[in-house]
Amino acid sequence: MGKPNTSAIVAASGHMSSIWISLVRGVAKHGGTDEDIIRLNTPEGEETLDRVAELIANANRKAVEPIQLQPLLKLLGTVSIPKTTEPFVVADHFKKGNADGVAISIIWENFQTLCGGVVEEPIKEAIELRYYKLLRPEDDEPIIVELSGEATVETFFAAIWESLKLQKNGGKGKLLTTDGANIFYIRVGGVLLAVRVRWDYFGWRASADSVEYPHWWSAGFRVFSGNSVSLAA
Repeated sequence: MGKPNTSAIVAASGHMSSIWISLVRGVAKHGGTDEDIIRLNTPEGEETLDRVAELIANANRKAVEPIQLQPLLKLLGTVSIPKTTEPFVVADHFKKGNADGVAISIIWENFQTLCGGVVEEPIKEAIELRYYKLLRPEDDEPIIVELSGEATVETFFAAIWESLKLQKNGGKGKLLTTDGANIFYIRVGGVLLAVRVRWDYFGWRASADSVEYPHWWSAGFRVFSGNSVSLAA
């Protein structure tokens, strides 16, 4: 049978005599009397001993430094989106094959269900999207908060499409084409969606989910943020 574990505090009881002598000397050094020592054996003295115990317990504890999180997003630049004159019919553009020369390999079912029936009015004036690199893994809510809220992050399907047209076959540009998603936030029917497009060497893939069911994004992904320009009435 092994030896039972012995508390370090209990083990210290063998030092009680010398600790008590040091305590009495300390009280005397600070002008205390025998009555002050005897008073420790009263309810009032219990409070005093409790404070002494707290001081002893905390004496060698170092202050814990707050955890410094890595910044969430790094601004990489802007991408210009021209104004448009025609309504943007999502289903006419985001479909497998080539539309406007943009190679589309997969439109996932969640995108078709949530976005397939959307028709946007023309963008009334040119806009600039800001785009960022995600520096650590995170879900939608902290990203949206970091970018000053839902009204700021919202953009349009037409803006995604104009961006895709600049990289029709996955060439270099503002959209990430090397093993990572490009995230856009678009409101459909009052629900904010996280719409993502990514290149898979055969074409662009598109998918979408409500931010009410947050997606966990990997570090290195790109986030595109709008500037709340309204659509034409």
